[in-house]
Amino acid sequence: MVDVIQAATRNGALALGLEEEIGTVEAGKYANLVFLEEDPTAGVDNLKSIHFTLKRGRRFDREEFELGTPPRRQP
Repeated sequence: MVDVIQAATRNGALALGLEEEIGTVEAGKYANLVFLEEDPTAGVDNLKSIHFTLKRGRRFDREEFELGTPPRRQP
């Protein structure tokens, strides 16, 4: 499962030529992260246990997400 996560993150960034900006957790990179309630390495279904996400450093709580509506823009 770790290989799958790396393929979707680090290797995806490498394939896009964006490894200096995204793909791994490092200083200076965009803070695009998902925080899960369950261990994703224990099973693929645990990827659905989203608690919140960070998109470029902004927090988005899962309980506020509504499918089909655009995200709210903050000033």
